[in-house]
Amino acid sequence: MGKLTGPETGGGGGAPTNAEYLTLSFNATLTDERLFTPGTNLSAVDGGPGGAYTLNAASSGAPVNAQYLVVALDGTLTDERKLTAGTAISFVDGGAGADLTLSVAAFGITTALIANKNVTFGKIQDLAAFSVFGKFNAGVGTGADIVAADETVLGRTATGNLTFAQLATGQITNAAVTYAKIQNVTDARLLGRSAGGAGAPQELTVATPVTLAGGILDFDETVALGNNARVAVSENSGATIGTRRRINFVEGSNVTLTITDDAGNEEIDVTIAAAGAASPDISTCLLTPTSSETITTNKAAVTYGFYAITGAFNLTIQGNSKFRIS
Repeated sequence: MGKLTGPETGGGGGAPTNAEYLTLSFNATLTDERLFTPGTNLSAVDGGPGGAYTLNAASSGAPVNAQYLVVALDGTLTDERKLTAGTAISFVDGGAGADLTLSVAAFGITTALIANKNVTFGKIQDLAAFSVFGKFNAGVGTGADIVAADETVLGRTATGNLTFAQLATGQITNAAVTYAKIQNVTDARLLGRSAGGAGAPQELTVATPVTLAGGILDFDETVALGNNARVAVSENSGATIGTRRRINFVEGSNVTLTITDDAGNEEIDVTIAAAGAASPDISTCLLTPTSSETITTNKAAVTYGFYAITGAFNLTIQGNSKFRIS
């Protein structure tokens, strides 16, 4: 390397302490030494006291202390990183100068690898038009599009599947449909059915003598009775005397009428009673069973009784006697 020289100071026959020595490490007794350090692309091998100190020039390749990503560790590198396949990842090394291929295993990204609330709507596959995503039938499994048809609602039908369909009777709670939810009804109509078979309700027209106004259904009995409710009156089950809406009871001589309205039994009670002197006891008016009898005395409401009579019998009444035969 050549001769190193410097001022010769010091004493005792030793080397001067203030010389500009080139040393491998600092020494406290020296005042002006220099530390020899290999630079870029140089390396040194110290053979120790009395040995050789060898400098080696590095090759023109990459530095050995760079942070390389390697497939396998190398003893000449000092700060490399080894590439290792993790969960659901695999790689194929094509060798020097070839590709290193990384692959994600099929279905390898499990639920545990995805943080909660991390999958956005945009990451989900496209859905069919007018549909919702879900599981429409029994059992656990993959979801699918549930497509809506026109004028339908989503619900579970009698078959047990989730589907879009028109509202079924079982999906409506009892007493849940209000009057306002029913279609409009023409004024002065009743809802019912008169088509001769089961089916949807119909609007029924109100005809005379029935009227419907102001929320009141009424019956005009004058019209109905005048045309229909008449009583036929006859005498002793004979020919009909007349047919009228009412019967008028007229009190005759020595007769009284007592008429009361029995609303509880829906009837009119008529009591007919005799008026004037009381009839004598029938036992005092028995006629003997002869072939004839003459009543000559004026009597009021006298009742005569007869024994059993066979053959002809003549009864003569004189004066103004009233009688009853029993």
